[in-house]
Amino acid sequence: MSKFYVGLLILCLIFMGQFINSSALNSNLKTEKSVITDLNPKVVGGTVYVPAKIVFLSHGWEVTWLSKDKMLIAVKDNEKVILKIDSKKAIINGEDVELSDIVRIIDDESYIPVDFATQKFGEKVIWDKNGNIIMVSPDFESNVIVNGHGNIIIAKAKGVILDILEPISSDTAYDLLRAADTLLENNNIPEAIEKYKSVLENISKQGNPNYYAHASKGMGDAYSILAQIKDTKANIEKAISSYENAISIYSAENNPVNYYYTLNNLGSAYKVLWETTGRKEDLLEAVNYFKKSLDVDCTEKYILDYAFIKYNMGSAYLELKHESLALECLMEAKDIYESCLENLEFNNDSYTRSSIQYGLGNTYKLLSKLMFKKEYPERASAAYKEALKIRTIESYPFDYADIHRCMGELYGDIAKQGISKDSLKKALEEYMESLSIYSLEKYPIHYAKVNYEMASLYMLASYTQEDKMGNFIKANKAFGEVMKALSKNEI
Repeated sequence: MSKFYVGLLILCLIFMGQFINSSALNSNLKTEKSVITDLNPKVVGGTVYVPAKIVFLSHGWEVTWLSKDKMLIAVKDNEKVILKIDSKKAIINGEDVELSDIVRIIDDESYIPVDFATQKFGEKVIWDKNGNIIMVSPDFESNVIVNGHGNIIIAKAKGVILDILEPISSDTAYDLLRAADTLLENNNIPEAIEKYKSVLENISKQGNPNYYAHASKGMGDAYSILAQIKDTKANIEKAISSYENAISIYSAENNPVNYYYTLNNLGSAYKVLWETTGRKEDLLEAVNYFKKSLDVDCTEKYILDYAFIKYNMGSAYLELKHESLALECLMEAKDIYESCLENLEFNNDSYTRSSIQYGLGNTYKLLSKLMFKKEYPERASAAYKEALKIRTIESYPFDYADIHRCMGELYGDIAKQGISKDSLKKALEEYMESLSIYSLEKYPIHYAKVNYEMASLYMLASYTQEDKMGNFIKANKAFGEVMKALSKNEI
């Protein structure tokens, strides 16, 4: 068997489900030679790393570190290996070899992926009846006795044990994921992120892809929510990175539902990134992922999600000035929402009906931007009011605030067009109501955005209404609140 496939086999064995309920607490190793106790393996992003210098020296190689070039050179007889920090390529005897992950500096020492060590030095794999994996070189001569199960032993020639790695069990990973999901559902975002991180740090993408994708998607969802609260750009970029990790595993064939949702979430994340950067390419990337999600055959089963994607696409096209495409998407979303309201299936599900009304209000709000029809803002307002019957301040405070913010935006657009005299007053009232939840301390980003919209309306009032100075002062005060929020957070 080639070294490459041995390494691949080892990676699979390390993390496969055979380790359910494993324990390395009772592990005794008996060898004929000495034991190296300072290997100190690390797990980074699901990849197990070992210190390069110790691994090479234990196999009789001479090691040179070039600090200026951040490069490690190992030489033995006629063989030469060059490893460069932050690179996924090793140069072995003049030929480039792709690594599973980059070479890293950890605790001021160079580390290599453990599978590279096994490819280079471990051609013999022993997998005992207790689920222990023993990786040794061909001339390994000692007996290794392991009391316990689920251990991973890396051994070299003449019986020197390099180290024992205790993998996370499948049961433990599953429990951590359930705990993280529960924290996320209960809006305990920082704690959820730490749980997901714990899973990702202890499993590999290759060995446990389903759990890895699940944790990555969960991380993406958590960072997306966190981006609504503080440091929008930094957190949404982390969300995007997490979602991209998930869709590198999910596909329309192996997990269509999660692939569908993750693509949509990724599109939404890029749209949020566009809101912070103003870069057209971010908005185009959002549209690209929305389109990819629609290619997944989940339309009939998840019709409301399909409508939401169409709404998102319409919103993005509107910002890109592609008005005909925006209109097409929004009209389709509107028709789906209205059809669902007539569907008896949703009559006894008050929360879902409120979600439909919420989406319908948003859709009519955007349609009123595209074309002037008196009934569009009226229908948007009516839909929002229906949604608020369920999304009350006591039961769903964040949704309550967001719906009032949307209504403020709806009336504000009407005021800016000069269509209704009382629309400006209504807009300000709705924005003020949203601020009953969007406090500076808890939701600084939303607080800043609402105050910015209010400041714009007060400035409009300073030109169009009698109390010019009073409205100008109010505008200045609202802008001051925006700056107060910006001084605390990156938006």
